[in-house]
Amino acid sequence: MQSAEQSAYIDGIPMQMFSDFPYFAINKIEHTNNSTILNSGNSLGGNFLFSTLKPSDSLCVTLDIRKDFPFINFKKNANDAGQNAFEGMCNINGTIKLSEKFKPLFLIALSIKNDGEPFPTNGIKNRMSINKIAELYADPLSAASFGTNSNAELVTGDIFTNSRFIQNDYVNSRKFFGKIIFPINKNTNITIGNYSTLKNGKLPIYENLLMNWWNNPDFKENYNLNYLKIEQNIINSENFNIKYNVNFSFSHYNNVIENTDYKNDFFRYGYAGKFKTSKINSYSWTDTISGYSTGVWQQNGFADTLYSYTSNENSNPFYLT
Repeated sequence: MQSAEQSAYIDGIPMQMFSDFPYFAINKIEHTNNSTILNSGNSLGGNFLFSTLKPSDSLCVTLDIRKDFPFINFKKNANDAGQNAFEGMCNINGTIKLSEKFKPLFLIALSIKNDGEPFPTNGIKNRMSINKIAELYADPLSAASFGTNSNAELVTGDIFTNSRFIQNDYVNSRKFFGKIIFPINKNTNITIGNYSTLKNGKLPIYENLLMNWWNNPDFKENYNLNYLKIEQNIINSENFNIKYNVNFSFSHYNNVIENTDYKNDFFRYGYAGKFKTSKINSYSWTDTISGYSTGVWQQNGFADTLYSYTSNENSNPFYLT
């Protein structure tokens, strides 16, 4: 069975990432539950057929700007939480009159979206401030024979801050669809088209939510589809119609997830440091070895005499300066 991403067609051309397709360029959406229709591939779950707008005879320009404001606000404690998105869309279509007989049609759809929090949440968690954590590391509890530890502290509310379950994540996306239709004659059309998406931002990692959200990685994702479509009517009458189309397409998809500072050099930001241990032989006295009735020293292992640790402070993200 094909996935949804493999069963979507734009003007008869198979495509991926159809959820990012500029919807304002779509004229009609059909879903077929037939697994073997002629103008699409084989899919047990059916196919989604997207038909784009037909360009008009005159120039037409449509603009749409949308702004979503944060739905909650923790002000200083949570850095203006909530979804904060901006999207601008533009649709341009018309006719290029090269001559009285040759008038190509074109359609261009653009979308720019900046999503400040693609997975908004109003969940609140109390988190100890980073400065207080550093103080505790620097001055751990001292051992005491009785009573309260000499450097014990009472926990007060001012060392905690309110924050969100999901933070340090955003998505910037750019989407484009364009096509130009060349009318060769009254029965033949050639269409050249392109669908492209480009995304980048911060990827929220579930394991980072509680105490490592500032290390959410960067991500880049792009998809590019180019196609050529040839349509011809062989017989075109009121009662009988025979036509065919030939499609050629090429697509490319790329996805990169990397650390903000060290990019794709996994060894650099994965290498925290190294230990070095100095050892000497260790011995124990025994009288169980044949030939040594009075006993003998036998090596039983090694003894560690010195431990040293060298931190990779130049490229270790967990190194505190």
